[in-house]
Amino acid sequence: MSRFCIAVALVLSAYATPLSPALAHPHGWVTVDVDLITDADGKVSGVKQHWKTDPTYSVDSLDGIDKDGDGQYSASELAVLAKENMDGLVDTNFYTEAKADGKKLKFGKPSDAVITRDADKILHLTFTLPFDKPVDVAKAPLALRIFDPDFFVEFKFAADPAVRLWPNASPACATKSKPGPGDIDKADSWGGAYAETKLISCATS
Repeated sequence: MSRFCIAVALVLSAYATPLSPALAHPHGWVTVDVDLITDADGKVSGVKQHWKTDPTYSVDSLDGIDKDGDGQYSASELAVLAKENMDGLVDTNFYTEAKADGKKLKFGKPSDAVITRDADKILHLTFTLPFDKPVDVAKAPLALRIFDPDFFVEFKFAADPAVRLWPNASPACATKSKPGPGDIDKADSWGGAYAETKLISCATS
């Protein structure tokens, strides 16, 4: 995949609409885990996402990033890549869907976008995505999906706890997982057919 993995996925999928079964398979893979962000009232105000990219993207995306030619990738050079990815993600809503009471939530401007490279040379993108309005998960469960509707990029939640509750969360708070239907006829998109939903609730009954 090219350096602009996420943005390219959006462009290529646009040429494949409606997406045929032959094209409905991923060309990139991202493993995701999430930290819930809460406000002073204990409402969920956003999600901090951690994306672990696949080895191919981790190599190809670095093409042209080493501006000083020293064979290393400095924090400032990786910051350029982070900005390019975040700019490319705007039109996809950051591949994130959040619902409360069955209604889609709007997002604010993301922040704290950082790309790091681990000992195995794998790239990790971390960013904070705020909700336009905080969600009281004691009244309405928060349903969270992170997926590419066109299934060019496959997003998978990491092994539990893929969604981390805030410190000192009530014992009534819990996260449940709901797998995608695995059938396009029962889903809203190709990616939605395989997208896992995380349900976060603090209801006491």
